[in-house]
Amino acid sequence: MYAVLRTHMRIQAIGVGLDPTIRLMHDLANKKRENLVFDLMEPLRAVVDREILELVRNETFSAKDFAVTKEGSVC
Repeated sequence: MYAVLRTHMRIQAIGVGLDPTIRLMHDLANKKRENLVFDLMEPLRAVVDREILELVRNETFSAKDFAVTKEGSVC
């Protein structure tokens, strides 16, 4: 869900004419990384976390819901 939020924030930033690589709070080593997008995501992370917790709390999962590699990892 963070990927969806990141994409939405990127579209919104570009849509209003902002450069998504501007650094405010996030000062990441990669200058091409969209630091502004991560800054814009911060206030909404709790909302995403709450939605994920609600999903996990209200859904019953089975083995069919997950892909398992030959090594036994879930992907």
